[in-house]
Amino acid sequence: MPTQLALGHFDSAGETIQRIVPESKVVKAFNTVGSSHFVHPDFPNGEPPTMFICGSDLESKKIVTDNVLGKFGWETIDIGGGGVTAFRAFGVFVDYILF
Repeated sequence: MPTQLALGHFDSAGETIQRIVPESKVVKAFNTVGSSHFVHPDFPNGEPPTMFICGSDLESKKIVTDNVLGKFGWETIDIGGGGVTAFRAFGVFVDYILF
């Protein structure tokens, strides 16, 4: 039996999108903070915060990092590719950027 996610799901939304539209390039971001901090986050230490991302396509992750996260005021740490199953580390409730 495959590993199950929380709340009885067998795969994540990212895995579902990738399975239904296999040519899509899914980059996972923005799920580790509330929406009020998405753009120009301002935290007490004054340093740029770090956003964790993952996805299997390096070019798409670079586009998201350079054209979205960087412009919104985030530093980025890529937790790796590993296909869409890397999304499982972040749980079921996520936001995605699709290309």
